[in-house]
Amino acid sequence: MLNNLKETKVSFIRKIMEVSKIKDFKIPDQFGPKVEIIILPINTPKPNRKHNFEPSKFYGLTNINNIDSEINKIRAEWDRY
Repeated sequence: MLNNLKETKVSFIRKIMEVSKIKDFKIPDQFGPKVEIIILPINTPKPNRKHNFEPSKFYGLTNINNIDSEINKIRAEWDRY
């Protein structure tokens, strides 16, 4: 399974197991007969998520051309209800 982890680039392993089959550590009784085991890698480098920032893709209040008109439209929408 671990070899498969490298091949498919899975970021974790998840398995449902019967508590009676887990011998390495004690599972409290209140967890019931089955538990979910999740294995996560540690000390792995984070992927490089740096992208070129393009301000033109972001818009909002800074791109309103006629602010007074837009505010009046918003108020009118609220006045309907």
